[in-house]
Formats: sequence, C-alpha cells, structure tokens
Amino acid sequence: MINSILHFTDLSLKSVDVHSYQSDMSHTVVSMELPDIQKHLVNTSNIFLMLPSQLFGFLSYQNDQHYKGEVLQANVFAQIEDQLISDVSSLQFFYSAELKLASWIDSEIYHSVISFFDDVDAEITILPEHFLLQSNGTSIFIQDNYFIAAFRDHAGFGGSLATLTNYIDTFDPGANFTLLGEHPIDGDLPFDVTQMQSCSLHDLHAQLLEHENLASLNMFRRRLSINHLKLMLKLTTLESRLIGAALIIIFLAPLAINSLLSFFLSSYQDSTMEVFRQLNPSFTRLVDPKAQIDDLTRDIPLQITASSQDLNVLNYIESLADESIRKIQVDLRNNTVKATVENLSPYKLGLIQAAINQRNLTMNSNNLVESADGLYGLITIQYNAE
Repeated sequence: MINSILHFTDLSLKSVDVHSYQSDMSHTVVSMELPDIQKHLVNTSNIFLMLPSQLFGFLSYQNDQHYKGEVLQANVFAQIEDQLISDVSSLQFFYSAELKLASWIDSEIYHSVISFFDDVDAEITILPEHFLLQSNGTSIFIQDNYFIAAFRDHAGFGGSLATLTNYIDTFDPGANFTLLGEHPIDGDLPFDVTQMQSCSLHDLHAQLLEHENLASLNMFRRRLSINHLKLMLKLTTLESRLIGAALIIIFLAPLAINSLLSFFLSSYQDSTMEVFRQLNPSFTRLVDPKAQIDDLTRDIPLQITASSQDLNVLNYIESLADESIRKIQVDLRNNTVKATVENLSPYKLGLIQAAINQRNLTMNSNNLVESADGLYGLITIQYNAE
C-alpha cells in the first residue's frame, strides 16, 4: 500500500512535491506540475493533499445548538462578518465537531484543486497544512525558507520565512510556543533558535499517517463522475457500455411510455370529438363528456321495447316464408307488419288471412295486384302491442 502526501510549492497551486510512503515508511519525493498528478498516483491507495493554511480562514466555534449546513455556516459568519473580505456565497465552508473549528476557503480555489482528483481511484483526504502540527500544541515548524504555525484552538497559518518576524509580532506578549525544525536557521529571528526541537517533515508525515480519525477532519468532497465510477467498480470498456445502454433504456423508457400515453389520449379525444360533431356539427369544445352527451341526446326518443305478441307475429310470418314473400318490415312504433309478396297464390293468401283472423289481427290486402302468375304487392298487418 502506498500513501502519498502532497505539498504545494507555491500559492498559485500549480506545482506539488509528492512524498510517497511504502508500508515500511520508506519513501520517495517527486516534484511535478499539478495537471500531471494523476499519472503519478496510479498505484497510490491513500492521498493526503495538504493545502497552504494561509488560504483558509478559521474560527473556534462551539456548536451547542447542533446547527447543520447553511444554518451553521450563517451563525459562524455572523460572528465575523466585519472581518470577511469575500462574499460568503463564494466561500467553501467546513466544520469539524471534533476540533470545534470552523474553516473556509475560496470556492474557486478549492474546486480548481479537487478537479484534478475527482477521477483518481484512491482514498483522498484534504487538510490545511498546519494540521501536521496538531499533536504539538502551539508550535511553529520551519523547513528551508518556509514555516507552518499551529495554535491550541486548531487554527493555523503559513508562509515564507521572511514574513515570520511580522507574524510573530501578532502573538500575545509572553506567548509560549514550540519551535520545530530539522536544520539550523540562519538570519535575524525574534526567538532563540537554539531552543528549536529536532523534527523533520518526515516525522510529521509519520504522525499524520498514524492519526486514527482523519475522516472527521477531511475537507475533500468528491464530485460524482462516470470515470470515477468505472475506476471504483473496475469496469471494462464493454461492461461500461452495457451499463450505459441499460441506463439509457431505464431513463428513456418512462419518456417513451408517456409519449405513447399522450398519443393514445389525443387519439381518444379526437375520436370522442368526432362522435360529438356527428351529433352536433357546431360542437367545438369537450369539457365533461358524460354531461355533454346527455345534453345532446336528451331529445332523442327512447327505443320502444317489443312485446311478446310482436315476437309471436314475426315468428308466425317467418314460418310462412317462401319464394313468394320477398321482404318483411316491422314498424314497432305504429304496430304494423308489412310483407312484400310476388307470385303469391290466392290459396296462400287465404291461409295467411285465416291465421291472422285466429290471432284477432287485422290484415289489409288492398294493395295487392293480381296477374297471371299470382298476386303482387304489399300486405299490411295491424296488431295490438298490449
């Protein structure tokens, strides 16, 4: 397992020193430009990105009300609004309940850095650089021409060694702090350099890697991306394409179903409008189909139900059907049966007349015309529907 700890070499955050540690703590240091970082960290398991502390603002804050999110941020900034030089909407806010420490950094700077790590397949932790000194109380670490300062309230700062004198002048008179470093310091500094305790950057890295609760201090917020999912799930190109196709189908299926339902609904409404226009050509708008169809059909007469006697008459006439009876018409409204006959013999006419008389019905055969082949014309039978 490889742990990589990254330190920026300038405040423009364009180049870094990468300290890579093996499991036995043997390590290498490589300097590179930030855009090339992903190629170097291919085999790294854990990445610790140490941002210069001077890019942050800090405030010791006791969150007794257990505020969260924007409410917590608003309460913190309300205490220092006179000190803020940036619009709060442009700041990325963090809060550590363990340290009781609120911190913030310019969102543009923050996102410009993490954009290089969104697709890296490793556990990533972002910390202010002075968190390397958390176990040393109020202390200042000096290496080469650079210093890092940390305080008991967990705030911190950093910068070039040339600015250290001005920075120490802001300390309370008589303030005690621990001076840490690896090499003797040259120059006119406002403290006794002979009191410097020996400590290397490697020692601070070892303390960081032994920290048991770094997750609660982590300021990295990974943005979800397709490339990161592929790396995390170890997907091949074919598997990625199949999953992509499945997701497309899942997302497009509801849209296709809605489109089909809209088409069928529109077709149904058009058919309904056509029916209404057939009943009323001036019909223009469909609001309540049931009420509107009731209104349009209110004046249409109800169908007259045929009585059992009607059916008996029909059955009787049909039983006499032969080539002479061409057509039978039943008028239920006027209680009449009309039979059109051709070549009807007088004999058969007599049989029909006898059957009609037995049922107390009336038959009118005045519209029959006699010819050499038989009788032609219309026989009308009047019956009582009651």
